[in-house]
Amino acid sequence: MMMGLMGTGKSTVAREIARRWDMEYVSWDLTRKSLAGIAPETHRYEGYGEGLYTEEFSRSTYSAMLERARDEVRRCLQLRTQEGTSPSDGRWELFHRQEREQEPVLEVPPERHIILDTGGTAEDTVARALRLLFASVV
Repeated sequence: MMMGLMGTGKSTVAREIARRWDMEYVSWDLTRKSLAGIAPETHRYEGYGEGLYTEEFSRSTYSAMLERARDEVRRCLQLRTQEGTSPSDGRWELFHRQEREQEPVLEVPPERHIILDTGGTAEDTVARALRLLFASVV
């Protein structure tokens, strides 16, 4: 998940990382407009925290995005089970229980969180993001 202020390049970086790592990119803006029944190219210039940008609508958008991610996880787990080539025994029927019982990761200190400066070109920013991602797992 990419977070930050509007216009700072989050979508550009997320899209490029998804492309490079063959992942699906899920857009906050597209999800929000889809939930509202608005075409992607239609603009709604509303006040801060109003209309499509209320706290309630934002929660609905996050929920829809999370559900979409769960659908992707379900498909991956089902495909992996069908193929039978992975050593993992993880299955969709166990996913929700694990999700409910999951404990926070306390072994990774907060200073290991990645804060990405999205200034500069998209290529430079993606390269910086990848370096930070790799550095955080070493």
